[in-house]
Amino acid sequence: MSYIDKLSILGVRSFDNVHSETIKFHSPLTLIVGSNGSGKTTIIECLKYVTTGELPPNAKQGGAFIHDPKLCGEKEVLAQVKVSFKSTQGHRMVCTRNLQLTVRKNARSMKTLEGALEILKDGERKSLSTRVADLSSCMPVYLGVSKAILDYVIFCHQEESLWPLSQPAELKKKFDEIFEALKYTKAIENIKVMQKNQKIDLGKMVIQRDNAKTNKDRGKKMEKSAEKLSQECEELRKSHADYDDRIKQAARNAEAAWQRAETAGMTVGELNGKRIEERTKQESVESLRQNLKEMDESDEDLQHMLEQYEERVEHYQADLDDQKSQYQALNGEIQQARSKVSSKEREVGNAEAQAESHERQIDNRKQLVKETARSHNIRGFDLDVDDEQIRAFMERIGKMAREQNATFESARRETQGQLQEAQKELSRINEQKSVLNQRKENSKQAMEVYNRKVSERSNEAKGINVDEGSKAHLESTLKASESTLDAAKKKSVDEDYEGQVSATESELRKLDDQKEKLDAELVEGTRQAGDVARLDFVQKELKDREHRLQTMQGAHSDRIAAVVGSNWTPASVEDDFNRALGAANGDVRDAEKQRDGINNDESQLNFRLDTCKKELKGKQQAMKTAGDNIRTRGGVAPADYIEELKNAEATREETKADIDALPQLKLYLNSCIKVAREAHKCYTCQRGFDKPKDAEILVRALQKTIKDREEQLGEAPAQLKELDKEIADLKAVATDFETWERLREKEIPSLEKQEKELTTKKERLTDDLESKDLDFKEKEAAKRDVEALSRTVQSVSKLDGEIKNFKQQIEELSTKRKAAGLSRGLEEIQEQSRQVNEDGKTIKQRLQKIQNERDRARSYVSSLELELMDSRSKLRDAEHQLTAKLSLEKQIDELKGSIAEERDKIRAAEDEVKNLGPQLSQAQARYDEIAHRGADKDRELQAEATKLKDSLNQLRSANREVDSYLERGGPDHLRRGKREVDGLKKDVSRLEEEQQIVVVEVKKLEEQLRNHADTKRSISDNQRYRRDLRALQQVRREIAELDKTNAEADKEKYEKEGSKWQMQRNKLAAEQATVIGSLKSKDESLVALLADYDTEYKDAARKYKEAHVKVETTKACVEDLGRYGGALDKAIMRYHSIKMGEINHIIDELWRRTYQGTDVDTILIRSESENAKSNKSYNYRVCMVKQEAEMDMRGRCSAGQKVLASIIIRLALAECFGVNCGLLALDEPTTNLDRENIQALAESLAEIVKVRRAQKNFQLIVITHDEDFLRKMGSSDYADVYYRVSRDPSQKSRIERQSIAEVMN
Repeated sequence: MSYIDKLSILGVRSFDNVHSETIKFHSPLTLIVGSNGSGKTTIIECLKYVTTGELPPNAKQGGAFIHDPKLCGEKEVLAQVKVSFKSTQGHRMVCTRNLQLTVRKNARSMKTLEGALEILKDGERKSLSTRVADLSSCMPVYLGVSKAILDYVIFCHQEESLWPLSQPAELKKKFDEIFEALKYTKAIENIKVMQKNQKIDLGKMVIQRDNAKTNKDRGKKMEKSAEKLSQECEELRKSHADYDDRIKQAARNAEAAWQRAETAGMTVGELNGKRIEERTKQESVESLRQNLKEMDESDEDLQHMLEQYEERVEHYQADLDDQKSQYQALNGEIQQARSKVSSKEREVGNAEAQAESHERQIDNRKQLVKETARSHNIRGFDLDVDDEQIRAFMERIGKMAREQNATFESARRETQGQLQEAQKELSRINEQKSVLNQRKENSKQAMEVYNRKVSERSNEAKGINVDEGSKAHLESTLKASESTLDAAKKKSVDEDYEGQVSATESELRKLDDQKEKLDAELVEGTRQAGDVARLDFVQKELKDREHRLQTMQGAHSDRIAAVVGSNWTPASVEDDFNRALGAANGDVRDAEKQRDGINNDESQLNFRLDTCKKELKGKQQAMKTAGDNIRTRGGVAPADYIEELKNAEATREETKADIDALPQLKLYLNSCIKVAREAHKCYTCQRGFDKPKDAEILVRALQKTIKDREEQLGEAPAQLKELDKEIADLKAVATDFETWERLREKEIPSLEKQEKELTTKKERLTDDLESKDLDFKEKEAAKRDVEALSRTVQSVSKLDGEIKNFKQQIEELSTKRKAAGLSRGLEEIQEQSRQVNEDGKTIKQRLQKIQNERDRARSYVSSLELELMDSRSKLRDAEHQLTAKLSLEKQIDELKGSIAEERDKIRAAEDEVKNLGPQLSQAQARYDEIAHRGADKDRELQAEATKLKDSLNQLRSANREVDSYLERGGPDHLRRGKREVDGLKKDVSRLEEEQQIVVVEVKKLEEQLRNHADTKRSISDNQRYRRDLRALQQVRREIAELDKTNAEADKEKYEKEGSKWQMQRNKLAAEQATVIGSLKSKDESLVALLADYDTEYKDAARKYKEAHVKVETTKACVEDLGRYGGALDKAIMRYHSIKMGEINHIIDELWRRTYQGTDVDTILIRSESENAKSNKSYNYRVCMVKQEAEMDMRGRCSAGQKVLASIIIRLALAECFGVNCGLLALDEPTTNLDRENIQALAESLAEIVKVRRAQKNFQLIVITHDEDFLRKMGSSDYADVYYRVSRDPSQKSRIERQSIAEVMN
């Protein structure tokens, strides 16, 4: 416990700035005496400043707290206040504060200098400076009390001593600081804010967790789908590899067979060639022999003869070289043209890439349309959509956005209308309440007037000290005087004065015994006062809870009945509500499951339909690619491929047959010509010609046939090569044709049929899903309506539980009170005790009267006549005064009747106000409900409108990207590039045609070189004849060798084998193409699935776990915060209630002991909650009580009553809040008090000092100019010295220590 030892003052107000003055504070009482203006109050100011840092209210500016420099002739004055004290921890401490006042020409400046706090702990001295510590915060901690107690209770300045009767706002501020309410209410508000924020975060976290759970489930499904697709792709890859191996093997087998057939064919061809060559050589030899004039020269001689013709040959050779040079030049131009084609094709490739990007943007736009449609539950846009549908969709979204905005505005107007209606009803009830309150105020004012008149009449009646008893006493005295006058001596003998004294004393002893019993019962009752106060508090709380429950039932009964039924009770409403909420949740879950089931079916169907469309599109693209390959490489339409191939093969066979038959035909016809010329007969039928002319005609006809045939077959070899090339090109695209035919005839029709069936099924599922969506929304809306009553039901259930708890507490407290034997309350015991005291006083007065009568009878017999005359005079005066008193009492009764009437009016008005309370609460509840419901609906509608607007903006952005490609002329640029490529290709073709013409010319020159001159022919014929003859012989030997190989049979065998393997390869290739198509489709699906998984669901399980942990921890946090806030709230209320009970109990005792008037029985401090929703903030007022009627003391009491009430309240607050610091300073406590109340205050303070002197740290400081007040306190019993404050000749304050005996004498 803390204790103040000494105070040193230097340079403060009238105290000297050179020599300090010191005062030592004693326990339990320190007395400071001095005349007005001597500097007594400065001591209190210094104590307050050094402990709290607060300057006096009249010295916060201008340096008035510091000694005036002008008085000491200086420009600067230093002031110091130092206090020595013991802290609550028992450490010795010294706090020093320094100030400086500087006077300049026209101004003064005051500043606070560095202060210090010295601590002596365990023999070690430490010091804290104001540079590192805030002394104003440290000092209250070391003293063990709050700064507010130091300011308003312990060191209260005289100018602020009446603060308990100040304005309500100021009074509330001070009491809140004393109770430190702001700190705790701030803590509760912070807890509520934290709980609210955590609830908001919890709502978001629950949504995130649900989304994470959905993503986790989807991720698992996607993992399973990806694993299944991966397995299928792996199987297809194995199948593809197997087909590759089998195709390669078939190709190798076919290649080997064809190679062997080709080898055999080469042999057969070589054999046929040799045979043809044999026939040709034979014919050439025969022909040459027929027309040849054989030369005898050797071969060398013949060759020498040819040399003379070489010059001409060289001329032809030079022309041939020119043509070849021209060929090379054309070849260079062709290469340049082809380079340009390649460059242009690259540009076309870039344009095609942009076109593909454009197509992707179109696909992205379609995907955005689908996602937006799913987001806003718009059906019919899940499949591919065209531009017209997109425009229609955007118009629909825009229309929905406008409709949503219109709905939002309509809902807002509707809510405003409902709020206006609710506000009208609320205003009407408030107006009625205001009228009733005004009526109450009028009645109260009338009661105040009547009470003032009653008080005046009562004071007048109190001034008349005569009553019926006094009159009877005077009459009896008169009769006694008369009888005594007649027989004084006889009366002295007959009156048994001693017996009367003895009887009266016996009766007085009985009353003392009864008083002791009542005191014991009062002590026991006081000991049980806490339970009684608790009982009163619980009964008040029970009434409040019942009122609130009635209000809640009136406001929400219909809505609750609509959910749980009309037979609900507060005790069962929570269970009924939970069942109703569970049923609503079950309905929502069932509807959600049905909707999700259909939604899953639709998703699967959409996936199948999308897969089908992609596969169909892929098949169509593959068919188009195969068709393009057939057209480009085969040069035919896919539908005409088979017919074209058959025609080309037939034409080739015919051409080849014609070419192969021409030598035989020529041989045969030449034989016919030879026979016709030589034998003059037909070679075929062997018939002769009658005339040589006929033979010549036949010869000419045969020669013409040979010539025509040769002309017909002149281009046949080139045609044969072209046909071979055409057939090779056609066979090269055989696989493409098989793919095209398979896709066209089987796979594409099957997929189109499947797509149609899936589309029909999807439309049906879409209708079902919309129906289930509507049902789900209805069930969810019903659930929200039920959930909206959650808080209301909880409040009703909570109030019902609190009512039951309070009733149980009341029963327990009543039982406990009966068990303690208290059949009556403290007030009844105190009333009987007061009655016993009054009876004791009466008996004592009677005893004194008997004794006086005895003495008078003994001593004043001789003066009875004078007394008789005096008694008669007094009786006449008493009768006159009694008449006046009866008149006053009659007026008082009439005034009290008027007061009772006004009180009845007030009660009636209060009853009406009370009846309006539930209506007002219901109207306010309806208004709040409408406002809350309207706000929730506005937020939902506005969020939907914002979502629609964002979707529309995204679609518009996607449209702009698609349109920008078209605006740049992308398609035209692509078409222009293709046209330029085609033009360049035509140039290449033209150059190739020119090159072909040069080739023809080269061939002609070469032919001319071969067919030189006729003169050379003979030599050449002889040479050729000799060579052909030798060649014929060689050919015949080679033919003989070739016949031995059996090549023709082998060729036929290997051709059949090659055809078989080729057909096998083509079949395997067709099957492989099907596998490749499926593999590509599934691989694309797998890639897309994995991309979506990596983007959206890769960490879904981890995120769900984190979200779930956050939700559960946040739930626990919200619950803990609610419990902490509730516990702290109840603790604050309990603490406030207990403290206010203690304060009012002490105030009541001090007032009844001190106040000597009869107009106020007691005073108390009323603390009332600011509003019905919160019990942490209170309004305070000081009330005075008379005959159980409470009235605000402010504005109704005298100056003396204000001073006395303020002192008593400060004493009570010091008793309750100053346990650790037993210090209290009273500055001029007798201000405005009359003599009786000064005497009573002195006795009360003496009693307090007597009781509290056992407390070591109790220090009462009394500062007064009234030395008689110190004598009335009996100060010498508690103090040996006192301090006198006075002014020296230089008008500076001095503190002198003097003996208390000087005052007491």
